[in-house]
Amino acid sequence: MKPFPTLYVASANAHKLEEIHTILGKEFSLVSMQTLGKVPELIENEDTFEGNALAKATQLAAWMLREGLGEDPWMTLADDSGLEVDGLDG
Repeated sequence: MKPFPTLYVASANAHKLEEIHTILGKEFSLVSMQTLGKVPELIENEDTFEGNALAKATQLAAWMLREGLGEDPWMTLADDSGLEVDGLDG
């Protein structure tokens, strides 16, 4: 039996990991940032949720490469979301 691919999740939020696991099913093994050790703060300075998610995933992968961590550090995943209220200009 082939082992499940590992996804490294750019989040320390246990609830977010549960949500991702529910969406993806059991085909992936998820590893949170907490499991990896002292991950530096991931900077979220993009203009969109998508941009921030991409930035966090890329920063985590780059850090993992520098630290020699993970089987395939480019298998990173991040989520960024929030509320947008038109009456408050976004």
